[in-house]
Amino acid sequence: MEDTLHGKKSDQLKILEMLDDKDLNTIYKFNIINQNGFFNENSGKTFFLKSNNFIISSNQPYIKDIWNLLKIFKKICFRANLFFCINSNNFSLIKNFFLKLESKFPNLKIILIPENIVKKSLHENNTLHLERVIYKFDPEKKFSYDFIYILKKYLRNKLFLLTNLVNYKEINNNKFKNQSRNLGVIVHARMSSTRLPGKAMLEINGEPVVYKILKRFSDYFGIEKTVLSTSTNLKDDILTSYIKSKGFEVFRGDEENLARRMIDVCLKKKFTHVVRVTGDDLFRDLQSIDNLYKNMIKYDLDYIYSDDLILGCNSEIFNLESLLFIDDFCNHPEQTNALSWFLDRKEIFKILEFNHNVSIRPCVSLMLDEKGDYISFLKLWKNNEDFLSSNWKYKNLLKKINQNLSIFSFHPSDVGLLKRDKIKFSFIFDF
Repeated sequence: MEDTLHGKKSDQLKILEMLDDKDLNTIYKFNIINQNGFFNENSGKTFFLKSNNFIISSNQPYIKDIWNLLKIFKKICFRANLFFCINSNNFSLIKNFFLKLESKFPNLKIILIPENIVKKSLHENNTLHLERVIYKFDPEKKFSYDFIYILKKYLRNKLFLLTNLVNYKEINNNKFKNQSRNLGVIVHARMSSTRLPGKAMLEINGEPVVYKILKRFSDYFGIEKTVLSTSTNLKDDILTSYIKSKGFEVFRGDEENLARRMIDVCLKKKFTHVVRVTGDDLFRDLQSIDNLYKNMIKYDLDYIYSDDLILGCNSEIFNLESLLFIDDFCNHPEQTNALSWFLDRKEIFKILEFNHNVSIRPCVSLMLDEKGDYISFLKLWKNNEDFLSSNWKYKNLLKKINQNLSIFSFHPSDVGLLKRDKIKFSFIFDF
């Protein structure tokens, strides 16, 4: 028996050494307490070996961060009892989330303290209500004594520590400078576009649209960081063959499940963050992507996007963890072609809309959606080939568009601002 316990502890030590800065970044977003006190910079990773019982608290946490924390506990603990005290404006959604977790974390006993008990305890600064809940969940008293000990020793008459110890919104991400990051560009294109079939291979000045996009991004970010993602549909064979002949990597997968295709690319290429580009994005502002990425790292975001440039010039970046979360919990993976609708959930992900502070945009679209767009782009390229083939800046593109407004069809300024379908783009804990 002793040999078995020693072996388990030795294995746990090896696992603890695998905790990286990304894991620690997640851990520091929560207050974590066991019989030895609060986890902090001086605790050391062996803190998680000294007890199987943890009180975890947070103020207004993102659901994706709770999920990441549970994955860490699953990795480093053979078994653990986790007692969550959460103060949140989205408590009912978090409660639904916890109800869906049992099968995903069989080695963890997860107890979420009811919202009214948390608020009452904080208001009265009294642990008595929490103690009663613990006894209720543990009538055989297998672990309750440890939790009562933690409450009495570290939190009696100072329950404010549950929410005030960590300023959740302002985690100092500079602590984790060694955190591995790798930005990649994934261009998604298919031949089966409904509005403009085969548009990826339509030629502009002798080159297919999709190749122009890949070439422009690879010149800026590097060919090793720029890949094409397409489907296994036979119609996309011609697209795959051509792009491979130009030296680009091509990844193929399910035609509808975009999230899974992107995850497969990220894992293969070791991308931690991704710029999603569609096969009609000829006019993305590349300098804007640099600014988005800097802010994403600075504020430790899951998702960042812009919406104030000309339609077709804006970008979005998301991290691998957000894709994995969507893949794990979305109700309709076949709807992930519209990934933005899943990501635009501020109670789940930490997101930011980036503002470029530019002048008002013309009401035109630079997205290749219909035949009329293709005709306009052919004219624009014919008049401005040298400029459009260079690494242009947005302010200069704006001048060119204003000089050529007559070749474009006008679009309403709120193109794309549709209402999210709550059923199609839902998660399993939404209802």
